[in-house]
Amino acid sequence: MKKYSSIENKMVDILETGAEPKIINFGSLDELLGSSELIGSSPLLPEFILMVLEDPCRPEECLDDHWKFIEKTLPFCVKGSALAEIVDLIDRANKQSKELFHVYMQIFSKSDSSIVARSAALDGAIRYVICDPQLRFELISNLLTITKNDDKDLIRCTAKIIGVAHANWPEPELFKKLVELAENLEAMDQVAFEIGSCKIQFALNAVDAESVETEFHDSKYWFEQSINADDNRHDAAIYLECVKCLLDFYRGRDINVAEVSSNLKKQVTFLRAWNRTDANPPWLFNNTVQLFYWEMLGHKLSRLNAELLTPSWYEPAMVVEEFLSAVWQSSKSLLMKGAETGLEAFVRPRIEGTVAANIGQAYALKQWLQRNPKHNDFDTVHELAQKIDAVVQENYSGSHTSIQILDPSFPRILNDTNVVKKQLVQQAIKDSQTLSLKNLSVHQVAIIEDCIKFVENHPDYQKEIYRKLYNSILLWTVRFLDSRLEMTQKDEPVIKYLFKQDNGKKPKEEKLQADFNNVMTSIIGGTDIEVMNVAGGRADVLFRLNTERIVTEVKREERDSSFDNLIAEYSAQAADYQNVSGRLGLVLVLDQTTSANGTPHISTLVKPTQLTREGESIPRMLVFIKVPGERLRPSDLTKQAKKKGAEQRRGQKRKAN
Repeated sequence: MKKYSSIENKMVDILETGAEPKIINFGSLDELLGSSELIGSSPLLPEFILMVLEDPCRPEECLDDHWKFIEKTLPFCVKGSALAEIVDLIDRANKQSKELFHVYMQIFSKSDSSIVARSAALDGAIRYVICDPQLRFELISNLLTITKNDDKDLIRCTAKIIGVAHANWPEPELFKKLVELAENLEAMDQVAFEIGSCKIQFALNAVDAESVETEFHDSKYWFEQSINADDNRHDAAIYLECVKCLLDFYRGRDINVAEVSSNLKKQVTFLRAWNRTDANPPWLFNNTVQLFYWEMLGHKLSRLNAELLTPSWYEPAMVVEEFLSAVWQSSKSLLMKGAETGLEAFVRPRIEGTVAANIGQAYALKQWLQRNPKHNDFDTVHELAQKIDAVVQENYSGSHTSIQILDPSFPRILNDTNVVKKQLVQQAIKDSQTLSLKNLSVHQVAIIEDCIKFVENHPDYQKEIYRKLYNSILLWTVRFLDSRLEMTQKDEPVIKYLFKQDNGKKPKEEKLQADFNNVMTSIIGGTDIEVMNVAGGRADVLFRLNTERIVTEVKREERDSSFDNLIAEYSAQAADYQNVSGRLGLVLVLDQTTSANGTPHISTLVKPTQLTREGESIPRMLVFIKVPGERLRPSDLTKQAKKKGAEQRRGQKRKAN
């Protein structure tokens, strides 16, 4: 057990009597300064600093000397718990000292300092930087020195500070550092939470709904990762529930109000129980307050969504004043921002389009305006009403944007047509979709469901543009496979390549490629064949939607067509086509090893898989689909069976003789 020095023993004696220590008990401030190193390394340093800070005898001109004592002793502090206490004491003194900030950074940069001490130093530093942003560059440069191989507790603390720094000064290097630290799975809960928070920040800074949706999808993925790493991340659970509400609201999906309300209340209760907000540092307190703002947004969104799905409102005044007005200006009224953010660009089109398309809701809104000209929300609701009028005018003027506004998920079509014609085309598309679903067999549906469930939590699939591409390609590729299993050469001569050739030669994969492309081109626009210079090789069939793409690689296999072998042989190349676009793809394999026993069942011909490359945390998703080749015609199978039966009978006769 360490023996105290005489100056430490004197402090212990004073504290044991219950008296308050005073500088005069130790001679003078100069005498204390002469023992700076001894006092600085003492576990009693917090008591000495508290004594100096509360010295009632200090004249104003001696204030600098009092701070000099703190600046001289603090660099020698080696006990993390002592430093954490000192950070709070200094913060309560409400005095800025750049020298102390540099001391904090010095302690943090020492790799031989304890994890608790380095974490406490970061806490002290961020408090200073928030008050004096000019110091942020030194803080950021120190934060960027942390690597994924550092101690998990240090990474968790640093990630938290990086998140605060990024919220105040969104430097790209800070976000890149968080993504790098996410490779340390032991610290994933905190790092993933901070990445999700950054993604929300990106969403609020975006200017168009599509960009906002992309960022919200990404944030949803990272909050899920945080919860998967630690199911006690109640802060991540609150954000996740709110982001899911936003995404469902944007797409016009039904939201279970009771479930959302229950989940949010439960998570907030846990958060308040496990996090003492009154004991948190100021920067962490602000983060907690933001969580409560988002909780309120989640409640309002779910209630407004339920009202928008009804033909009319039972209590219009409550809907307008409690939900509609609040969500319409959510950044200001709910998140307490000083100006509008990307949130308005995300939620307003749904509100405008839905109310404009619903006579009962539009009428209730206009009646509210007439009855409440002096209401605090009048200007906000009046602005909304003007937007709705504009939507109605666009819809009946033949503008090409009307369908897009009334239903953001519906394709924008036929620029120069009137509303009636648009409605006819909408009906035609719906009828086509209905027939497509009715014509799917049970096994086709099972295959499609399995492949979608396999990717549904992938961040790229959760982006609308990739979801549309993937689902469309998957659906029609399964239909393509089904048709190729059903057809015979007599039905369609073009599929001759799937059957045994009279000359014994096996067709190349180009035959499957051409057949697949011809079918898909007639169904999905933007299909190219033999696109060169994709990942430095060739992409057999490439599907585009705007600037994004998904590639279907076409191969053939003559020896081993087991999925284990196909995945081992072709995954790397197929995944390489995903370097610059969505991490989703398909591999279509012409299986020329098919058994002479007949064609396999469709349920055995499709398998989804994933590949995670070294240095990447998000996997690349692939669906392997085998198209049986080298098939025998049904009549040939009968002949073969008869021949085999005759041979068996002859063999049995020889044995009998």
